[in-house]
Amino acid sequence: MFNDRELDRLAANKDHIYNRLKSARDERGRWGRECTRLHDELDWAYKVQNQIYESNESAWLQHKYFMDECSRNITAYHAESDRAHYNMTQAFQWSQSAWDSGDKSGAKSYSDEGKMYQAEMRSAKEQAAYWVRQSQDAKYRFNNNSNKHDMEQAKANTKRIKAEFDEANIHLKSVKVEASRLEQEFETAKSAFLARMEWLKAENKREQDKWKEVQCESCKEKFKIHADWSNPPRLCKKCKERPEYDYKVRFNPETGKNDIFFGGKRKADGYGHGHAVVDGGSGDLHYLRDTSNPVSPFTRGESVIKDSGKKI
Repeated sequence: MFNDRELDRLAANKDHIYNRLKSARDERGRWGRECTRLHDELDWAYKVQNQIYESNESAWLQHKYFMDECSRNITAYHAESDRAHYNMTQAFQWSQSAWDSGDKSGAKSYSDEGKMYQAEMRSAKEQAAYWVRQSQDAKYRFNNNSNKHDMEQAKANTKRIKAEFDEANIHLKSVKVEASRLEQEFETAKSAFLARMEWLKAENKREQDKWKEVQCESCKEKFKIHADWSNPPRLCKKCKERPEYDYKVRFNPETGKNDIFFGGKRKADGYGHGHAVVDGGSGDLHYLRDTSNPVSPFTRGESVIKDSGKKI
């Protein structure tokens, strides 16, 4: 990744907006599930209310049919009572007239007929009263039917759930608007981040294109130089750090031994060089200090002045 403060700032801003967007999406999902739950509850409440309504409607139709029957019976028995009353009155009048005229037999006959009509009248009135009581009882039962109270409770429950659903729907619409706004804001932040990334890639490529390969004048190995350098090197790093000679020999006539220096920085006997002492006649190795491990079992003085007789 590029070491760029502006890119880091854009990335942090993008991540911050994304976290807010994620929270808004979670909130949108939560309110969406709540609206679904309340919608299902509202559907069920309407179904219960409709079932009670249908039950009440059926009860009302039965009640109306029975009340109509009561009304017909009451009307019929009232009519029968009135007719019997009229016949009874006529019979008693005729009986009185026959009695007054001395027709005792006719008077008794009309009297018995009047009593018969009187009995019919009383029976009709009793039947009419019976159906009046039936209608009153039916009306009382209908008005105090538990389904009416159930309907009131069902309506109240439906109203409560509807209010909760409407409130949840308001929250859902609000978080949808916020999530939509944050999605646009996130896309803008992401576009700015990607644009900066592409710009940095292009800059990096332009910088990389300034490096070109050249051949070392000494070892002929290839190495890279920058186009902006005013005085580019002609030797590679390895050759620049290599000593002018690979090794340096110094003969000691007193001991007959050769001091061989190698591997020093800039020159064979430079800083960090290696050192070997070799017998000039036999070629025996009396001392060795490598550049990477400058520890020797013999001191230089012992190796140069006094031959230990050991070959290393």
